[in-house]
Amino acid sequence: MNWFRWTATALLAAVPAAAAASGSRPAAAPAFIVVYDAPFHRVALTEDLRLTETKAEAEHDNPVSAAPSRTVTKERSVSISPEQAAELLRRIRENGFHELKDAYGAGPQERSYATRIVVQEAGGAAKQVVCRSSPAAEECPAAFFKVEQKIIEFARKAVQIQKEGE
Repeated sequence: MNWFRWTATALLAAVPAAAAASGSRPAAAPAFIVVYDAPFHRVALTEDLRLTETKAEAEHDNPVSAAPSRTVTKERSVSISPEQAAELLRRIRENGFHELKDAYGAGPQERSYATRIVVQEAGGAAKQVVCRSSPAAEECPAAFFKVEQKIIEFARKAVQIQKEGE
């Protein structure tokens, strides 16, 4: 067991040391500009202007049954222009995102369905708003749902434009 632990530790330590010796750095993942994260749907726009939409969709083999036969995760990713990214951020600002509180709805320890939106403006701090829906909790404000809808519409349109241009 000690041999395994020593070997694994030595190998893990050697990777960053080899990268430093060669003068290269490990590639860092691009930072997020916008993230919409719901239980079965995620839209992420990274600083390299890559828009990725991930959805879990139920498929039904039996047309008379409401029970899904399987759930399939579909991911679509497109590159967008700086102008398109600026337009999305403008729509988010116009709908009052930055005036929202950090959290609405049920508490973090209560059973709920959480939807999270994070926006990172250039040169500013990231703003995160979480809406935890629960019948017994306060409702999330309309501004949250407007921003959510703008992000989803933007992603759908960007993916559709790429499909038509392929």
